[in-house]
Amino acid sequence: MSVWRALRDFFAVQTELHERMALRDRPWEEEFLHWAGGELHGWRLPPPGRRIGTTRDGWCPAQGRQRVIRPSA
Repeated sequence: MSVWRALRDFFAVQTELHERMALRDRPWEEEFLHWAGGELHGWRLPPPGRRIGTTRDGWCPAQGRQRVIRPSA
């Protein structure tokens, strides 16, 4: 592997980790509608010009988390 490719891969991983950390710091963005892992997550429309609650690769904090649906009383 060339040095340039190794650097590119390193920076791609760092960017992904930074985006994941930023999403963890903004849990309210999970409410915005977005696709992640082939499922529709969220329930609010994002404001105009606002990023969705996923990274560039499509990861979201709710992905893989067990959803509990509680019936309303």
